[in-house]
Amino acid sequence: MSVQELLDSNRGLGPPRTIRAQSVDGVVYLHGMVDTGREKWTAEAVASQAPNVARVVNLIGENN
Repeated sequence: MSVQELLDSNRGLGPPRTIRAQSVDGVVYLHGMVDTGREKWTAEAVASQAPNVARVVNLIGENN
């Protein structure tokens, strides 16, 4: 399963496509906006579980 599919299927992260993932040579860059810090760190944890991910760069902003 891809990083984006994992993020889209996670119910704790809001509507699909709120967070976008881009993968380059095992590094995943997360972009988008969320309502809470918890969602931001949940997205990072979910992305890190995808196959072939060596590192996650979390560039997600919070709407607070």
